[in-house]
Amino acid sequence: METVEQRYRERLDRYTTAMRNEQADRVPIRPFVAEFTGVYAGYTCQELAHDYLWRVHRHTPGAGEIAIFNRSHYEDVLVVRVLGLAPEAVWRKRYDHIVDFEQMLVDEGTTIVKFYLNISKQEQAERLQARLDDPTKNWKFNSGDLEHRALWDRYMEAYEDVLQKTSTEHAPWHIVPANNKWYRNVVVTEVLVEALREQWGVEVIGINLTSAGYMLDFRFRVVDAEKALPLFDHRIKPYVLTDRAKIKLPVPMAPKIGAFRPTNRGKNIKADKTYYMVFGNPDSYVKPGEKVSVVIGDFRAENLTVQ
Repeated sequence: METVEQRYRERLDRYTTAMRNEQADRVPIRPFVAEFTGVYAGYTCQELAHDYLWRVHRHTPGAGEIAIFNRSHYEDVLVVRVLGLAPEAVWRKRYDHIVDFEQMLVDEGTTIVKFYLNISKQEQAERLQARLDDPTKNWKFNSGDLEHRALWDRYMEAYEDVLQKTSTEHAPWHIVPANNKWYRNVVVTEVLVEALREQWGVEVIGINLTSAGYMLDFRFRVVDAEKALPLFDHRIKPYVLTDRAKIKLPVPMAPKIGAFRPTNRGKNIKADKTYYMVFGNPDSYVKPGEKVSVVIGDFRAENLTVQ
């Protein structure tokens, strides 16, 4: 019988495979989750043959990619410290290593967004109990979680040092109250939207079906005209990517008018101005309430709800 975890992983595999197979006149956008077994589960022989940052660096995103790290190099100053897997003289140097490592990534064009999802000790207890009580969550339970919970105070001390020593101007920590998942999601989304605005100089307004339902109207406001210029490059072919079946919906062309989108041909891009881009929606394929992504070259606005 297929488990909830298997269904989730199959869905994730289909998603990442579809993104890897995309072909367009640009560097491919490829979101992926960088998964690690965790340092307390043991390093592989290949990882042991390299420095501790190697296993993380090999998963960092390339041009046009988005990587989501659940486990990362921070385990090497958290779990390693709390469980005594390395002497203090070793792990204490790693704060500076990590700051320099992230500075290098930023200098080379990577945007780093770090979240510390803060839950209370009581909330953690309730979530662990739910994994035992709810059959649909049993797959999440690991007896090792109880062993780590017993070291709560040590972890809190280690987290405090991490947040103080590795929150920098180029890669700050965002501390998010996470007892309420809906609030956590709102805060994380707002931070990511702001990061997108900083990177591309635009603020996404939304995407709406036209009255007849055969077009999707995407609107965005330019905040920084210089940063936003790549979105107006006439050589790039924008499209909407549907979440349901990963189908691409391009910008339609009209005789004498051309593509239903703004370009930088013959006019200046202005800050504080709202621009639109229209995508075809044949047979009203996309319905209100569905999730889609808008892709314009290396730019990607994800998880937009069609209105």
